[in-house]
Amino acid sequence: MDDTHMKEREKLQLQWDKTDCRPFQLGKNKAHIFYCDLSSISDSRCLKPLLSSREIHKANSFKTEFLRKNYIISHGILRLLLAKYKNDNPENIHYVLGQNKT
Repeated sequence: MDDTHMKEREKLQLQWDKTDCRPFQLGKNKAHIFYCDLSSISDSRCLKPLLSSREIHKANSFKTEFLRKNYIISHGILRLLLAKYKNDNPENIHYVLGQNKT
């Protein structure tokens, strides 16, 4: 990762560090809702190291840079949020994708 990408990741990390350091917790009958303006993150490469090899493979399969970037950012942010709930590193998050059941 070059200096520009490191600076972008450090900036994102600093913003993240300003949040409460305690893990997120859900109370009974509670829901947390998060919003992220994907266009506010100028370089998706700062989040790419957080993704699994499967996620990187899928990101690389998108035909446009716009879709690739949004996939990487959204999955990187998801990993940051899930890590906050688990009090773990985003790289350690493992989840399974499957068909929704009705």
